[in-house]
Amino acid sequence: MRKEKQPATAEKKKKRVKVLAVILAIVLTIAIGLGIWAVPVKGKANTETWNAGDAFRMEDTVMLQKESGKDFVILNLTDIQYSDALDFAQRGYTKETIRTLIEETKPDLITMTGDQVWTAFQKQSQRELISLMDSFEIPWAPVFGNHDGEGNADKEWLADRYLESEYCLFKKGPNNIGGVGNYIVNIMEGDKIVQSLIMMDSGSGYNYKDTPESEFMMSDAIDSKTQEYILNADGSRKQDYYGTNYMFIEKSQIEWYKWAIAGLTAQNGGVTPESTAMFHIAIPEFHLAYLQWKDSGYDPAMGFGEKREQVCCPKINTGFFEVMKDLGSTKNVIVGHDHVNCYSVLYDGIRLSYGLKTGDRCYADNDLNGGTVLTVSDSGVQVEHKYVTVK
Repeated sequence: MRKEKQPATAEKKKKRVKVLAVILAIVLTIAIGLGIWAVPVKGKANTETWNAGDAFRMEDTVMLQKESGKDFVILNLTDIQYSDALDFAQRGYTKETIRTLIEETKPDLITMTGDQVWTAFQKQSQRELISLMDSFEIPWAPVFGNHDGEGNADKEWLADRYLESEYCLFKKGPNNIGGVGNYIVNIMEGDKIVQSLIMMDSGSGYNYKDTPESEFMMSDAIDSKTQEYILNADGSRKQDYYGTNYMFIEKSQIEWYKWAIAGLTAQNGGVTPESTAMFHIAIPEFHLAYLQWKDSGYDPAMGFGEKREQVCCPKINTGFFEVMKDLGSTKNVIVGHDHVNCYSVLYDGIRLSYGLKTGDRCYADNDLNGGTVLTVSDSGVQVEHKYVTVK
C-alpha cells in the first residue's frame, strides 16, 4: 500500500526559509558588489598650473642618483593591459614576463609607456598592477596610454592610485596643458644631470571629421626631402603614409617641453642634458624613419626590430620631432601602442623606438614579448629589446 505524503513540519519550513534567506543574501551581496565594481569613478583634478614665465625648479622633478662609474639600467614595459573583465584570473603570462625581466635585467628604474589597464572595468586592475609593481621595491614611472581611463575609472582616479603607491614616481603635472601625467625624472650623478626622462601623455582618440586634408601629416618644419616620403608627384598623400584617429602631442605640451629643456640646461650649469622622451602613441616620424630604414636595405647600423602592423600615429603632425631635433637634448623616443611593431631606427639624430610589448593582450604574436632596456652609461644611452618566452 502506498503511503500518503506527509505535510511538511514547522521545523522543515523554518529550515527552508533560512536556506532561502541565505541564498537571497548571497545574491544581493554579489549584485551590490558587482554594482560597486562597475560604477564609474572620477579622481580629483590637479590644481597645478604652468606658464612659460614660471621659474624651473629641480625640486618639482623626480631625482634619482646614479652611482659614478656604474651603468644605470631602465626597464621599459608597455601595453600590459590588465583588465578586470577579461583576464582577472589569467594574468600569469604577463606577471611571469615582468618577473623574468626584472630578475634578468636588475633595473634601477622601471618605466611604462601606456595602456597599463584597459576595457570597461579598470579599477581593480589598477590596484592589482600597483600591488605587483610595488612588490619589487624598485622605483617605477608610468605614462598613460589611449586605453587607460577609457572604462569605469578616469585618468585622474587612476593617477590618484599611482600617487598612493610607495614606489611609483608618477606626477599629474600641470592641468592646463594636454593630458594627465607630464612630468620629468632626472637621473643624477651628484648635482649633474646624466639623463632626463620627459614623461608625457599622448592622449587617446581624436575626431578628425572637420580637419582640413592639408593639415594631415604635415608640419611647417618638414623639409622637402621628407615630403618625398609623404607626397606623390601630384601633391596627393601616398597610400602607405596615413594616420589614424588618435590624439597628437599638443602645442601646449610642446611649449612645456621647450621650457623644461631650457630649465634643465640652466640647472645643469648651462650644459643641455641628454634626454629621452617617453609617451604612448607614436609621432608621424616613426613611419618616416621606417621608410628610410627600408630604403637602406634595413641597414643594421640604422635600426633593429620588426614592423608587423601599420604605424598608428595621429593624422596631424604638430612638429614635436622638429622641436626635439632643434633643441638637441632628446636623443631617444620610446613609445608603445602598436603591439607588434618593435623596430628602433636612428632618424635625423634621434633614435625612435617602439617598446617591446609586455604580455599577451590583443595579439597572438607571443614571440614579440618582453620589455626594452635602456642602459645609461657615461657614453649615452643604449637601447635593446629583452625577449621573454613564457611556457
